[in-house]
Amino acid sequence: GAGVVVASLTPLGDIILELKRHLRLAHLRVAVAPSHRAGDPVRRIAVCAGSGGAVFERAGNADLYVTGELGHHHVLAKLQAGASVILTEHSNSERGYLPRLRERLLAATQGAIDVQVAMSDIEPLGVV
Repeated sequence: GAGVVVASLTPLGDIILELKRHLRLAHLRVAVAPSHRAGDPVRRIAVCAGSGGAVFERAGNADLYVTGELGHHHVLAKLQAGASVILTEHSNSERGYLPRLRERLLAATQGAIDVQVAMSDIEPLGVV
């Protein structure tokens, strides 16, 4: 599911810089709402690892949607609703969560299964 975070009136540019630093990415795909372009801060953020399309339909309203991938028409709908969108690419949005997911799976099964997290992987899509 999507997590919703209440930002403390944070400018979109600051969120973009922090997300790039946190994910160790040089580039993000961003669709900026007119209000954020004019300098209005972000107040509410919806976050979904992987692909956020169907999940965001149930997440409620936010000023900013952050996910790995989102269909073109979903992005346009969010912009039309006055929200901005940040896309990190699918694998980049999931990689940091995998160790936590491993621990949750081990706890849920009382260690009855073996859960391995790959030591390395690569986002198959790149920016050239």
